[in-house]
Amino acid sequence: MVSKNKRYLLLQIVLTLAILVTGASFFLKYETEHITKDKYDDLEIIASLKTEELSNRISKELAHTELLSKNFSILDRVEKYLSSGSVKSQKELSRYLGELAKSHKYKEIIIASPEGQVFVSSNDSSYPTEQQLFSAMQRSVKSKTATSTGLFFSDSQNSISFDVVSPITNREDKIEALLVVREDVDSFIYSIISSWPVPSESGECIIVEREGDSVHFLSNLRFLKNTALKRRIPLTETDVPAVQAVLGKTGIFEGVDYRGVNVIADIHPVQGTNWLMISKIDRDEVFEEFNYRKTLTVMLIAVLFFFIVSSLAVFHYYRSLKYYRQMYEKEREIRSVNDEFRTTLYSIGEGVITTDTDAKIKQMNRIAEEQTGWKEEEAIGKTIHEVFTIINRDAGDKENNPVERVLNVGDIVEQSNHTSLVSRDGTEYQVTMIAAPIKEKGGDVSGAVLVFRDQTSEYNSQLRLEESEKKFRMIFETSPDAITITKLSDGSLIEFNKGFCVLTGFSREEILGKTTIDLGIWLHPAEREELIRKLSNNEKVYSVEMNLHRKDGSIVACYLSACLVEIQGEKYIISINRNVDEKIQSAREVERYRDHLEELIDLRTAELNIANRKLIEEIKKEKEVEAKLEENLEKEIELNRLKSRFIATTSHEFRTPLTIILSSAELIQRNMNRLTEEKVAEYTIRIKNAVFHLTKLMEDIIILNKANTGKLTYEPHTVNLREVCDEVLEASLVYAKEDHKVFFDYHPEETEFHLDRRLLKFILSNILGNAFKFSPEGGTVSFIVQYFEKELIFKIEDEGIGIPEEDRALLFEPFQRSSICEDIPGSGLGLSIAQKAAELQKGSISFESKLNKGSVFKVRIPID
Repeated sequence: MVSKNKRYLLLQIVLTLAILVTGASFFLKYETEHITKDKYDDLEIIASLKTEELSNRISKELAHTELLSKNFSILDRVEKYLSSGSVKSQKELSRYLGELAKSHKYKEIIIASPEGQVFVSSNDSSYPTEQQLFSAMQRSVKSKTATSTGLFFSDSQNSISFDVVSPITNREDKIEALLVVREDVDSFIYSIISSWPVPSESGECIIVEREGDSVHFLSNLRFLKNTALKRRIPLTETDVPAVQAVLGKTGIFEGVDYRGVNVIADIHPVQGTNWLMISKIDRDEVFEEFNYRKTLTVMLIAVLFFFIVSSLAVFHYYRSLKYYRQMYEKEREIRSVNDEFRTTLYSIGEGVITTDTDAKIKQMNRIAEEQTGWKEEEAIGKTIHEVFTIINRDAGDKENNPVERVLNVGDIVEQSNHTSLVSRDGTEYQVTMIAAPIKEKGGDVSGAVLVFRDQTSEYNSQLRLEESEKKFRMIFETSPDAITITKLSDGSLIEFNKGFCVLTGFSREEILGKTTIDLGIWLHPAEREELIRKLSNNEKVYSVEMNLHRKDGSIVACYLSACLVEIQGEKYIISINRNVDEKIQSAREVERYRDHLEELIDLRTAELNIANRKLIEEIKKEKEVEAKLEENLEKEIELNRLKSRFIATTSHEFRTPLTIILSSAELIQRNMNRLTEEKVAEYTIRIKNAVFHLTKLMEDIIILNKANTGKLTYEPHTVNLREVCDEVLEASLVYAKEDHKVFFDYHPEETEFHLDRRLLKFILSNILGNAFKFSPEGGTVSFIVQYFEKELIFKIEDEGIGIPEEDRALLFEPFQRSSICEDIPGSGLGLSIAQKAAELQKGSISFESKLNKGSVFKVRIPID
């Protein structure tokens, strides 16, 4: 026995060692691939970001230089110099160019002739035009756009230069001169490639270009100084990453750099130039971490092997001591489990029967005795068919017992539909049952267990429910009234009767899958919103008179009654529409005949007076018609003006945030694997701000429409004014800049007032939002609340651009915006909504403004 245990222990040790060595091999292989992939990904991201940054910087500088060349200040001074040629105009132009160079951190700005002759320099220097600059000037004159020289060594400057040239054209689009911007190469280009975003002893970026049959290095090398524009490598050295780059290689590959060191490099072309950027790192540095992990893994395996061997030895020692104790505990546990099983079997609230492999009953609990009519002692030894008789509830035929199927196939069998249990005395129970095999430890089937439940009461309830549904369906289908069931969340028609088809004129096929809005039956869609509001507030909706559109365009009058019901967690509207069009028409006909009879009597009794009166009335009517036509014409002109302004404003206000959302989403989608978390967060914030702007615009339009149609109501109640002010101020901070200052002073001793919270928030949020939007950086926005002689006064003051005198008269008109705020986003609806909201509360809004000084708005709300 001892010898056998030793052999077993030795076998375990050998297997353990084999497993550890195999696992370590797979682990090290995985680590090699994982580290290599991570380093490759890091290198690709670094190269991509630096290339993109350099390309963007060059393209932006081209655009900025072209914009500078169109600056009227430069054009006026150049024309003045060219026309007069005076020293004064030259000095003035040189001084202005110097200020521009200083403000934009340019090395130098030059004005030259289209032929390349230098006129004026911001440094008051004079030198001949280098060939590279002269070539760029010719390209700029030919294309009439901004061009660059690329990197070249300027003999006159004795330094590396990068110049951007853009033509200066007069108002007739004729080239007067050329604007040359000389960049500070160290900060403009080399600052991008000289840094490495993570700690590295060998990582570096290089800019190269092809020059004949060699590679020209445009930047300094990390391990060789003063190499920019001086070092060249022949194209025959194909192992060098720089040579691979100019030969068309892109992406990541391994090679030998200018030091003869094995490196991993990534090559990206710089868009807009013929440059190539090479980002590389020594291969030894990449795998330095792997070598450290390999050593650590070997040490860990050795320690783990020693620990496992020691543990196995101790385990085998104590195993013999515990063997007999475990045997004893196992036997006692089995007895306990059997007792627990028996207790559970006889106390469970469902019928349970167990059988052997011959389907003979071994045990049954009290519930099984009650429903089968057999006592356990009588049933033991009998087959399951004798004691547990089941039939098909609908057909009355005997059904196969599930226990037989379990014993035959060895799987669980569930039977729940159309099954009745026939008791010993003939009583029938509607039951659901499940049978499962009883398996020994080795998997052999030793019997079956049958569990069944009495479902008679549930079955009877289901029958009553089905009968009730049949009655409801009959009433629903045969009712002459139009009955519909619609989903509250989206208004889709779930069910409707024939009366609805008759009322609206639509066929059932035309209605299926649509909403009442899709069908266009609401004469006034706002009536549907009011209906939903009342139902949501548990208000009664009974016999409400309204007019609906039919399919043929006619209008039908009806009485609407509706209620809100909840079915399986979803809210639905049940509505009944009764056609009263004929009743109303009959009443109108009676009224018309009565009026006609009175007219006949009047005609008989006072024919002359009627004639005179009729003549006078005709004259008055003609004048009224003329006045009405003039009034309608003025309204039509005003409506067309408002409509044009509305379309122009809303299209611009929608287009800007939608463009932001689309561009940000495309940037995230295209560059998801390369973007940093900060960039993704930045684009996400842009999308959120754009969505907030769209939501605010839609809310303003909806509120303005309600105000114009008389559906914006005044609903006062007791509110906490201090809390409302805090909420409005916090929400308005979304328009504030980082260095804005905010002064908030709440004077009233009381905090609760009787007013309309919703309307007050409309007013304050619009005025406060404008104060932040039109205030300059570093400006202060004041928000002061006062209560004096039963009147609340809200004073909002800013240090913004002010309101021109010519814009003040129409300031509260819809879509009206000041002529000096075209660059600031807005719809022109805010103050119009605020004024209407104030008038609903019998209040007023006044303002004072000084141009370029700021504005003060005062809102007065009377308190009853």
